This record gives sequence, structure tokens and C-alpha cells, in this order.
Amino acid sequence: MTKPTQLSLRYLPLSSLTLFYVIALTFLAFNVSFKIYTLFYGGFYTWSLQNKIVLVFRLGYVLWIMACLYVIRFHEKIKYLLFVFAFSFVFFGFPPYYIQNQVFDYILALLTLSMFIISMKPGMRNKINRHLMFFVLCFFCLSASSLLMLPLGHIAELAGSFSFESFMLQIFGALPHNYLFCLLEINRFALIVLFTIILSVVSGSGENYKYIFLGLFTGSLFAAIMGLLEYGGIVSLVLVKRDTLFPGIFTSFFLNRGWYSQFVTIVVPYILLGFFSKNRTTAKIVVLFIFLIIFEISLILAEARAGWVTYPLVLFLCWMFFYCFKGDAYRKIRIGVMIKVALSVPITIILSLLLIFYVIIPTNTATKSGSDNAAKAAILKQASRIVTPDSRADIWRQSITIIKEKPIMGMGFETFAFYGKIFSDIPQSPFKQKHGTSTEDTPHNMYLELLVNNGVIGLILWILIVAYTLLILIVDLSKNRNLLNAPVIVSIICFHIYNVFQEFASLPVVWILVFINISYTMTIQNAVLSSHLRKMWANILKISVIIVVLSSIHYISNTSLKFLKHKYNYTMPKDNTYSGFYDYTDRRWFSKEGSIYLSGKGIVEFSFFCDHPDVHKKPVTLYIYVDNTLVDEITFLTAGTKNWTYPIDGQNRHHFKFIVSRTYNPFIYGIQTDNRIMGIAVSSAMQIKKRE
Repeated sequence: MTKPTQLSLRYLPLSSLTLFYVIALTFLAFNVSFKIYTLFYGGFYTWSLQNKIVLVFRLGYVLWIMACLYVIRFHEKIKYLLFVFAFSFVFFGFPPYYIQNQVFDYILALLTLSMFIISMKPGMRNKINRHLMFFVLCFFCLSASSLLMLPLGHIAELAGSFSFESFMLQIFGALPHNYLFCLLEINRFALIVLFTIILSVVSGSGENYKYIFLGLFTGSLFAAIMGLLEYGGIVSLVLVKRDTLFPGIFTSFFLNRGWYSQFVTIVVPYILLGFFSKNRTTAKIVVLFIFLIIFEISLILAEARAGWVTYPLVLFLCWMFFYCFKGDAYRKIRIGVMIKVALSVPITIILSLLLIFYVIIPTNTATKSGSDNAAKAAILKQASRIVTPDSRADIWRQSITIIKEKPIMGMGFETFAFYGKIFSDIPQSPFKQKHGTSTEDTPHNMYLELLVNNGVIGLILWILIVAYTLLILIVDLSKNRNLLNAPVIVSIICFHIYNVFQEFASLPVVWILVFINISYTMTIQNAVLSSHLRKMWANILKISVIIVVLSSIHYISNTSLKFLKHKYNYTMPKDNTYSGFYDYTDRRWFSKEGSIYLSGKGIVEFSFFCDHPDVHKKPVTLYIYVDNTLVDEITFLTAGTKNWTYPIDGQNRHHFKFIVSRTYNPFIYGIQTDNRIMGIAVSSAMQIKKRE
């Protein structure tokens, strides 16, 4: 790998570089400061320190700040902090709108901000692969500009109706069917892109990546071992995940067995770092082989069919690189090598199956009530469905129907659930006629997800990024014997194979994995390519930039769902009845603020419900505004319901606005599995009584 001494980004004018740093630092500082504000002011949690998890969260926030300040001063120590960061990924296997991933965003923003500050020191920046960087920026700009097609008027009105804090809390807590969810995801994508670029820029990045890969691998190994201990009834991980979508199934720290399998399958290739050791001893090989079996056992017990399909390929590629390389020495792929690989893969799988059926399951059923035959039957039943798409096929058909609406340019970044909900309400739409009502959050297929987001343009641009990345890695591995490239290559391949059955953006810790691999590739100069290839990819990049600019113009011309107006004469209704409220419950909850517009004549009656776990120690106050005038305050000293009435006339439409003094998160307090930021609930059934 070439490590030039000149500063990175020299190909940018100084003014452009300065502007880039100002924008990046401002954006990162906002993400860090807002997360800290909501934590300690009461946006996410209350001040009570009785709950141990709240205390751990706050202590963790402070420790990360101290650690980042330390590595800013002693920048050579940042590799250890990157190791801890990568190791922690296994604790964030939750949906993007869960509170855990708000914490992940905070850590990511804080770490990225620290690296930006480090890179501002003299001699602390390396020249990076500018072609790859601009490809990534093109993809981000395409994704961001596509959000111009969202209902901008609704967003502006919502922002104007609430305080800045309340509006941002609605974004960070938005669910996939809400258009604000797209803003949450593009914010996270911006964090990932900035992390990707600055990580490759910071000096010593080659060493940094080794620690990141080691952290990812050891973290996933720790998750696999802890999951096995939980499966055997030895430990409980309920305190960490609180809930699971598949009770009784192996999920480790993750909420979903598929997400665990997805993460592990992409991370396992980093085991090659141990296989490539120059002092490769028999004992070390045996230990690494045991690690592979542990992962295989955990994936089988997780019963995620995509993991069963993908992991044998992981084993094949890992064993192939193992037999082809020893230290820097390369052995040509001969028949003998292929025979060894062909034997090693089934041996690994067979040993795993023997341990599961004759050791783990009998031991587990001996310590728990139940039959080992039932556990074995569940695995065999899942295996019989391995080639049956089941519900996946229905979801894919829904995705294809949405894609056909705008196949070239797409519908907008992470808008699958949003448009599924809209098309469910348009009787003449093909989606409504074919599928009825949408119930899914994602397409469960990365390629369909890319097509929904940005159409054929987005899919082709992503393919170009991956193709260029693999080309750089393979050529550099061939020319310079840079063995660190091998696990990165395998990881990227496994990422794209597994995600035939899963999306990439629904799990942030999976999303960032491929960009860490791309970031590593940015440290390899395109000088490793021939002059012909460099010229060809330079031209492809220029064409890509032009296409992204033209696509952005298209998105600008179709702002605020104009294409739906032209095609279906559809105008998105304004949700004035429950503005700022969560959906789909008998009681309608809001976080910091909520608004209701009512018309009629008589007495309107509201039923307010407070369920803060520590309300008896710190009262909660609800401020009630009518037409922007404070008319009443209701103080809750205990959890429960309070009724409130107010007379209105029939002349005007009245605006009722509710602001709660503080919010809480039920999941963090361990009282429920609900992971939303909660304030006060308002009964769905409001009554307007005629005056006597």
C-alpha cells in the first residue's frame, strides 16, 4: 500500500477544503451536542438515577467524550479506541429508530469529529484514492437529493408548528412509514460517509483498520459465545435486548436472528488476519478452526436461512485464502489446494452439526423443560424451507410494483414503507389493486431497496462503486501482496450475497460495515492500476457526476410528491388531527409536543394519560395551549389519567397544543419493550359535547 507524505485532498482548492471542513465540523458538532442535550436535559431519559441502565448510558456518554479528548491529544492511541468502537457493534443490533441506534449515532459522530480535529494537525493527513471518494460522494448526493420529492410543505409546516427540540425528537424517533424517517436515515448516512472519508485520511490508517477488523471479529465472537451460553440457559441477555422477535431462538445481543446472521457472516472473513500470520503454528490454526465452528453452530441455531446459504461460501473463501497464502508467500491454486478446500468446508459444517445434535441440544433440553426432538425438528423444518422464499416473495413483488412507478430515478432514499402506505390509500394504483395494504418496513432485498431508493441510476452507481473497490483490492493484493486486502474482499462479497435476502440500511451496524471496507480501499492509490484502467475509471467518474447532477435536477422538478399529483391526482392530506403524535395505538402518544386541530361547537373533552416511571419523585407537568395562548397546566404527581374540558365555539378551527415538561423511554427503564420517546398520551376518542 502506498503511503504518500503529501496532505490529502490537495486536489481540492483551499477554499473548497475549508468549506468542506466547516460544514463537516458543524454537522458533527450538532449531532453530538443535540444527543448530549437530550440525554441530560431529559429528552430521552429522565433525571432519575435509580435506573441502572440510565446511569450506564450517561456514564458511557461521558466516558466516550473523555476517550475522544484523550486521543485528540495522543492521536497515536486512536487505534485502541477504534477497536473498542468496532467491538461494541454487537450491542446495536436493533432497528434504526430504536434508542440504541441514537447512542450509536452519538458515538459515531463523536469519533468522526475527533478524527477531523486530528486531521487538522500538521502532517496528520494522507492522500487518499480520490476516485473512490468522489464515487461515494456521488452516491450520497444522489440519495440526499432524491429526498426533495418528499412532502416538503408538510415538513416545513411541522417544523414551524413545534419547537426545534420537539421537531428533532420527532425525526430521531420516526418510524419507517413516516416521511420524517427518511431524514433520520439521511442524517445517519451523512455520518457514515464522513466517517468513511476521514478514517482513510487520518495518518496511520493502515494500522487503524487492523484494529477495527480485530474489534469487529472479537466482538462477533463474544456475541456468538454469549448467545450459546444464553441458549444453554447459563446466562440471560434480557437486560441488554429486553425483547426478541423470535423467542426461544438464538439471537445473541441482536433483536432479530436474521440480523445476527447477517452481521456475523460479513464479519467472519476477518479471521483471515489470524490465518495469515507469519508465525502460523498448529495451535493457532486449531484455535481459529474452533472459532469457525463456534460461528457455524451459532448460525445453525439462529435458523436464519440466508445465513445457512451464505456461510458455506464464507468458509470456502476463507479456506481458499488460507491454503493459498502463508505470510507473504503466495501459492498458485492447484488441484491439491482445491481438494484441501473441498474437504475443509464440509468437515467444518459436519463437526458443527454433530456438536449441535449430540451435545448442545441434549444438554440444553436436560437443563430446560422440553424435548430435544422438538429442537431438532425445528432445525430440520427450517432446512426444508431453505429454497422456499415464503413471505419474502410477497414482499419482493410489492417492491417491484413500487419500483415500476419510477424505475429509472427511484422514489427517494429509504421511502419504501412511506410509499407503501401512500399507495395503499390510492384505489387506482397498481399497488393497491395487486397487494391491498402494505405492512412491511423494508423490501428485504438490498438490490430492490436500491431500485426503490434511486432506481436503475442508483443501482448502477452502487455497482460501479463495488466494482472499482474490488478491482483496487484485487490488483493491489496481486502486485503488492497486501494480505489485509483478502478479508476485505471476502467481506464485501459476503455482504452482497447475504443481502439478496436482507436490506442494508435497516441495521446501521451492518450498513457501516461495507463503508469501513470502502474506507480501507480509499487508502490504496489508483496508481496500482494500469494507465488505461485509470483513464477509463476517470471517464466513468465524470459521467457519473453528470448523471447525478441531472438526476438532482429531476428530483428538484418533482418536489413534494408532484409525480403522484400528475399520475393519480393524489395530494397528501395534512394530519392536523394528530400532528406530532405516534400512530397505531389506542392511546395516541406524543414525545415533547403534540397538536390537535378541532372544529365544532360545545365542550371538548380530553383524557390525558401519564406513565412516567418516576413521576412520584419528580412530577410531570402538561402545558395546554389553545390558539397559541396558555390556558391551563396539569401536574401529574402519580401515574394515571386526568380528564380536561374546554369550551369552543363553532366559528373557527381551534388549535390545541400540548407540551410536556419531560419525556422518558420505556425500554430503557425496563418497564416495557416500547422503544419510543414518550411524553403524554391522549385518548383517541375525544368528545365534543353540546352546551346545555
